[in-house]
Amino acid sequence: MKAAIFDMDGTLVDSMIYWRRINFDILRDNHIEIPVDLAAELPIMSAYTAAEIYAQRYPQLGMDKRQMIAEYYRRVSVYYEHDVQAKPGALDYLKQLNRQGIPCCVATATTMKLAGPLLERLGIMPYLRFATCTDDEVTDKHDPHFFQIMADRLKVPVQECTMFEDALYAAKGAKAAGCQVIVVDDPTAIRSREALKELCDRYILNFCELLD
Repeated sequence: MKAAIFDMDGTLVDSMIYWRRINFDILRDNHIEIPVDLAAELPIMSAYTAAEIYAQRYPQLGMDKRQMIAEYYRRVSVYYEHDVQAKPGALDYLKQLNRQGIPCCVATATTMKLAGPLLERLGIMPYLRFATCTDDEVTDKHDPHFFQIMADRLKVPVQECTMFEDALYAAKGAKAAGCQVIVVDDPTAIRSREALKELCDRYILNFCELLD
């Protein structure tokens, strides 16, 4: 490994539980009973999927999908500011890579308006060459070319980069680009866990496994 590309949510930071909590909070705060057909899905359903369902199913909320996503960001910003913490061993591992002279970056789907302050609060930003949101790039982590862009910015061949990820779609994109892929376990990725294990070069429960 000559460079490291990190996803943020569910990989470097333990934030996915808060995104999933909002799935329930929006309904409860609007006095809507948790429907039986969604009760088992909401703990692992992405915010984007839930927002689309809510916008279609609950017109009383008065929000379309775009407005619903904005509501998710408004709510999660409170958790980012006060509650979200780094995953075990994450900061120590970044320090270790820094000592080894290995350049690191964060590539997240979360807007930098939220991600930047969180990375600063957790002490992660000083160990990164840069952090970027996929919305700010010409493509995203579905596309192998995204990882070539990250490698170019890190000034390392993409085949010598390692992607740290918890989401299957992004792990597939990184693998197709030629990156080594290390998957970090997250409870919200339970449905894709076996596929992730089959795809990746290494599967870890937390970063403590990688510390010297």
